[in-house]
Amino acid sequence: MVFQSITYLIFLSALLAVYYWLPRRPQNALLVIASCIFYGWIHPWYLILIGITALFDWGCALGAEGKWHRYD
Repeated sequence: MVFQSITYLIFLSALLAVYYWLPRRPQNALLVIASCIFYGWIHPWYLILIGITALFDWGCALGAEGKWHRYD
């Protein structure tokens, strides 16, 4: 999906309409789903890369927070 296409304009319009209709908490889930659709539109393997980097970042955050270590 390219920013200069009609498809993107329709996608963005529908996304914004649903986003402002939903309560606060489901808005975050909608944005995650919409991001997956947007990035996977042309090359679905991008979703694999995004998933791997998200898991890596999550693991680094847990490590920085000290959740992996037990000092009991």
